[in-house]
Amino acid sequence: MSLLLNAKVVAGGDAARTQYEQREKMRAIGFHWNRSLARNANLEVNALPDLSQRAWLDLDTQLVNLIGQEADVMFQDIYALSRSVSIGKLVAAYQRIGAMDAGSTTLSGQGTKLMGQVATDYDGIVIPIHEKTFGVQWRELEGKRSIGADDIAENQAAATREVLRLMTVNMVDGNPLINYQGANAYGIKTNPNTKAVVLTQDMTSAVATYAQLQAQFVAFIQALRGSTNRVTAPVTVYVSSEIEANLMRTTDSTTIARSFYRAILEDTPGVVAIKTSSLLVGNQMVGVVLNRAYIEPVTGMAVNTVPVPRQVPFADYHWMTWSASGLLIKADQAGRSGVAYGASA
Repeated sequence: MSLLLNAKVVAGGDAARTQYEQREKMRAIGFHWNRSLARNANLEVNALPDLSQRAWLDLDTQLVNLIGQEADVMFQDIYALSRSVSIGKLVAAYQRIGAMDAGSTTLSGQGTKLMGQVATDYDGIVIPIHEKTFGVQWRELEGKRSIGADDIAENQAAATREVLRLMTVNMVDGNPLINYQGANAYGIKTNPNTKAVVLTQDMTSAVATYAQLQAQFVAFIQALRGSTNRVTAPVTVYVSSEIEANLMRTTDSTTIARSFYRAILEDTPGVVAIKTSSLLVGNQMVGVVLNRAYIEPVTGMAVNTVPVPRQVPFADYHWMTWSASGLLIKADQAGRSGVAYGASA
């Protein structure tokens, strides 16, 4: 997962290693700038350079823990597929493959040998920056005469939660205000490559029978696995908490003492798991093939915290928690995709 910078991620690729080096340089710049500011101003006040190495380690550890504990299950599943790119890459694009001319089956293998050519074009998304700045008034820190790492940690935790929220909103809904050279910041619900399914059955209805609920579930899955889309890989389905609660019923004899939830999972081929996501509400479902061939978060900068250099001796201390990421949902030229979103009309 390139959403976080750790030893394994950094060792696994040049882009992640570059992101790590950029983060360390930003921290060093803040450290040296703040120290030189106080020295050049010949002030005993504001002589605090910045956080200690131990404090940075504590903040980085807290960041990892917060993402592991607070990120939604759908967010964690999808961002596990993330790949790292340069922060200078504003748009992530991929080549979309079309159809090739027909081949031949012969006994000798000496059929007509013509050079096949695949029709291609390109599709992509914007990689926006998600950030939240936090800080402490300079006199408050001066009164302590040491950096209050515990106070900073509390602020960083709140900033990390806000960055996670921004990344989650971008993953699900996108941002219609961000556009660069024709590429947009799409989310699962808004991406034109997502298979849109109108749910005609209210999956939250307490009076709906198992047969009705399963029929709607099968229709939803067929948007990905049916003859027009032909995805053969297993699908993970995410449902709202309201749908989950309704599928806990066991009152229908056709489920043979199983919950609707278990029965649908067991009776629907191609569904590897049904999970509950807090990102969905009411009659909403998302189906995803968790494979980079179909969906790929692109990370220009992993979630991290860096200091904001102070410009004058009486400036307050600020830090910024930020990331750069976008969600790439892939489809071929025929529109076949591995992601579906279902909701009422």
